[in-house]
Amino acid sequence: MTSWTTTTLDDEDLFEFLSGLWKGKKPPFEKAVVIRNTNFRNDGRLDLTDAAVLEVEQRRLAERVLRGGDIIIERSGGGPKQPVGRVCLFEAAGPLPFSFSNFTSVLRLRRPDLLLPRFVLYSLLHHYYNGFTVPLQRATTGIRNLDFEAYRQVLIPVPPIEVQERIVSVLGRLQQALGVEESIVVTASELRREAASDLLCRGIHREDSKETEIGILPQSWDVQPLEELREFLQYGTSVKCSFVPEGNPVLRIPNVVQGQIDGRNLKWCKLPDSTVDSLLLTEGDILFVRTNGVRERAGACAVYMGQPERSLFASYLIRARVKRDRLNPQFFQYYTATPRGNAFLAGRASPAADGKFNINTKTIDSILVPVPSPREQAEIVTALQTIDEYLEVHDRRRSLLEGLFVAVLDKVMTGRVRIEDLKITTPDVAAA
Repeated sequence: MTSWTTTTLDDEDLFEFLSGLWKGKKPPFEKAVVIRNTNFRNDGRLDLTDAAVLEVEQRRLAERVLRGGDIIIERSGGGPKQPVGRVCLFEAAGPLPFSFSNFTSVLRLRRPDLLLPRFVLYSLLHHYYNGFTVPLQRATTGIRNLDFEAYRQVLIPVPPIEVQERIVSVLGRLQQALGVEESIVVTASELRREAASDLLCRGIHREDSKETEIGILPQSWDVQPLEELREFLQYGTSVKCSFVPEGNPVLRIPNVVQGQIDGRNLKWCKLPDSTVDSLLLTEGDILFVRTNGVRERAGACAVYMGQPERSLFASYLIRARVKRDRLNPQFFQYYTATPRGNAFLAGRASPAADGKFNINTKTIDSILVPVPSPREQAEIVTALQTIDEYLEVHDRRRSLLEGLFVAVLDKVMTGRVRIEDLKITTPDVAAA
């Protein structure tokens, strides 16, 4: 630990608090951008892409206009997996004044020469990550409220200002690099959606088009129900499985994620060899989610590419094996993820008494599939896989930077590592 002194948020020489804004009903009114819980990120940053512009009472707004360096604290909100008490730093500017909702409070620093606002933000964020606000939650009418009197007792370290500046610089650079990766992922995801819709409707070669049962398609493409393009459909095993790795891995609904097989959190079962042979997945088999509490997930599918090895599949999945000389399974999976393809699956899912949505083999067989030549199917798959690989690289980098930020925050705020001794090497962040 360090020899830093500490203070609490109760220190009125250092801090003041402002209560959030109620819209009010008495004129005159003034337009303002009002920051709400939905604008909070979990890492101390604000997302103002959907910030609300409201007509609010001028007299109420006058005392609640945000200034650069204000720290906004979430006082009400949260949920089972997200405790109340998130914090964000306000640094925005615009033609309209900014304020903050009645579900939040603002912490304003009186002595920025002793404590930097961003350093205090990182200190509060460190406490939040370590569960400080969890026991301070009070539930009323389904909303979680922060015990603010107890929250004000949180310890804030007060290192020398030059140490604060170095800590803020390192953590700020990590967040900047994280923001770059997030922007790349968002842009690549949008490109991916647009490219999929375009290639699966217009094709690679931009030939003349024709009207079909499923809309405009290239002239040379055919349209067939999946029933004509598959060898068989099959339900999986209903045998009870366990996490003990004995026998064969059994893929379940949680293993079908965003068009891919996720080999984590596997369950296993031991079955007779004859049963194993009948359920053993082959590379290129397509697995459909046949029941789900979310309609959009009913009918979601992924292509098994050989991993985990010797996998079976559970009863809430349906296997389709297609005629590979006519239909590329990955082309088909990409098609089912488009709005047009999804309409044949989730769009036709049947609601059940238990609140879930179901599809069956009849629904799957009835999917109308665009069928280019095998060569063009392969070209389309290659194009989309290239984008997917690019997206995956930057998503991994984003995850790396998220974890690195949390780790560095913990090390410098607990004093386990002096900021002078800290070395950070990432593709986007030079050594500190």
